[in-house]
Amino acid sequence: MKDLALEQVQGNTYCITGWQSIPLYMLDDERFVLFDTGTYYIREQLEALFEKEGIRPAGIINTHTHFDHLGNTHYLQEKYHIPVAMSIGEAETCRTFPAVKSYLFAYPAGQVMGDPKLAALPTRADILIEDESDSVLFCGVRFGILHTPGHSPDHISIITPDNVCYVGDALMCGKSLVNSKLPYAFNFAQSLESIELFNDTHYEKLIISHNGIIDAPYDKLIESNLALMNQRLDYLCSLITEPMSGGRICATVKREMNITTDTTEKAQNLERFVRPYLECLIDEHRIDLILYNDSLCYAPRQRT
Repeated sequence: MKDLALEQVQGNTYCITGWQSIPLYMLDDERFVLFDTGTYYIREQLEALFEKEGIRPAGIINTHTHFDHLGNTHYLQEKYHIPVAMSIGEAETCRTFPAVKSYLFAYPAGQVMGDPKLAALPTRADILIEDESDSVLFCGVRFGILHTPGHSPDHISIITPDNVCYVGDALMCGKSLVNSKLPYAFNFAQSLESIELFNDTHYEKLIISHNGIIDAPYDKLIESNLALMNQRLDYLCSLITEPMSGGRICATVKREMNITTDTTEKAQNLERFVRPYLECLIDEHRIDLILYNDSLCYAPRQRT
């Protein structure tokens, strides 16, 4: 895992760089608001960086509650006695272990509780960002909020007073965009709509979690994200040539896209990644969900 470093982006907006980009907004010479907290496995590196730079968090705003964004939120909340803000939908998905398991549907409860990176997730938000809110006053600073659901149920992007937007996982860039075989979206259609939202924005810079700081204009980046998502959706649809079970589809995707599932967890994640594609194809009436030989199957759409 890469060493962490602190980089100024613009004005009081900084970014912790390394395995992923974790932005922060400096309130003064020592205190900052942190946007997401990375995975459990970088906890010691984060604390070492804070100590090295002589800074400490005053609050946390989370874009969403996946393990690589929420992994240290509860820990830092308790250690520094600081508030945490989230969108109301994301806050509901991490209040308890059962809530966390609700979106990790392929994981047994015991696995969620026994995996350190997942066991660190349950967090109670202090401030809830409502659906209609376009800003939040937090630690004395007003941050803009752009609602970008899709990658997760109630994902948000955060705009600092420096007109820098942290998009979390609403967009991909760099190697993540080029090498992504099966981009994840909780709701595929919503994810596409959220990507298109950025066409109507005028942020000077974007910070993308995996992994980069992008200067305006970023219209080509938006086009590339939309093209990749739509291409993968079309490709997965093309693999369904007859009634197929979910397991058979996952095996076909694994073979045709050369995806490695050499651990149980990787196989579970493949199932979790594939299902939203299938749900979107059903909603778009491109495939059907049917009962075939007493089994639930996905089939090419029957034309009438």
